[in-house]
Amino acid sequence: MNMERNAMSARAGATGGASSSASDSAGDKAGERQRGAKDGGDSQDDSSDNSQEQEAVDRPPTWLGWVSRIVSLGFLLILSGLIVWKMITSDSEVTFRTEVETDKIRQEGSQWLIPVDISNEGGYTAHKVQLDVTVGATTTPVEIEMIGAKETVRFFISADAPVATATHEVKSYEHP
Repeated sequence: MNMERNAMSARAGATGGASSSASDSAGDKAGERQRGAKDGGDSQDDSSDNSQEQEAVDRPPTWLGWVSRIVSLGFLLILSGLIVWKMITSDSEVTFRTEVETDKIRQEGSQWLIPVDISNEGGYTAHKVQLDVTVGATTTPVEIEMIGAKETVRFFISADAPVATATHEVKSYEHP
């Protein structure tokens, strides 16, 4: 009986071993297919993946992409232009010039009204400017609330006789 049992177990082991080896070989083939797909073994799947990647790379930019590029380029050009312009142009301090408009002098009664142009030739605005303007023998204090860069203000100064020149002395001004 022992022999019969041994023979049966040997047969069962042989069939079990055969089925086991068959399942092992099927498992090996499935594993190879999975590895092949990961490693590029399946040529049909790889070609469709590559074409999708190439399609994404070869696609031209959208209108939004172009607009953002153009706006960025515009900002860079404006910024570069401002930097270059600031380097080239030099702002000078506040400087005043006085000039008499001789062709516009007029007489009112016994007095002469003399138009005097006061110009800020500097690069900055001046606030609360106090000047003494001398026309002939007459010195008149002049106060200007604000005079911008490259701006001219006209005053009429009363004098006893017509005069062609004027001088000034700056008393004070505030620099903003």
